[in-house]
Amino acid sequence: PVGTQLKRFKISPEGSILCGYDESKKELLIVSLNSPPAYIQKKLSDPNLTGYFAFDGEDELYAATTIPAIRRVDINEVVDASFDSSPAGTINVLGEIVGLEHSKENSQLYYLNATNNSLDKVDLDYMQKVSEVARRVGLNPSCMQIFPDGKTAYILDQGTTKLYVVDLIPPNAVREVELKGAAAGCGCFVRYPR
Repeated sequence: PVGTQLKRFKISPEGSILCGYDESKKELLIVSLNSPPAYIQKKLSDPNLTGYFAFDGEDELYAATTIPAIRRVDINEVVDASFDSSPAGTINVLGEIVGLEHSKENSQLYYLNATNNSLDKVDLDYMQKVSEVARRVGLNPSCMQIFPDGKTAYILDQGTTKLYVVDLIPPNAVREVELKGAAAGCGCFVRYPR
């Protein structure tokens, strides 16, 4: 078994790597999908992991921690056991991170901030939070996806009947979409109850 409590997973943009979060062990499992059979390439452990992560291409990923911070990980260079916690690879942020997505199109990292229910943006060139994109994106934002063109974010408001659509191009308009039932999300995909 890969993990006893595998909670979230994502496949890298080119489809060569699957990354999953094992909540019971507080570790990210990096699985190579390049050649059958798939195998666990690395296990990255940190007691501060939250389970939210985002790929930046095939070689890097960003992982959120409870500190609160976002850590950059070079998949090819990191060794098993623990993250490199060097300041150069860490982005300190304010608030509790409950969602993390990378936009390949505009090279930005976006995270859901549960402390003030906002969508915030990180400039990866300077490794720092640069702005709040939108405030009040729900009562309990819990799942986010960025459209492939990098212009729109979709945020699920867990337990309500709302999906928030945020324009990532200024002036960052926010629209509410009323769902037919209470929203549920797994952190990877948005699904709607029947």
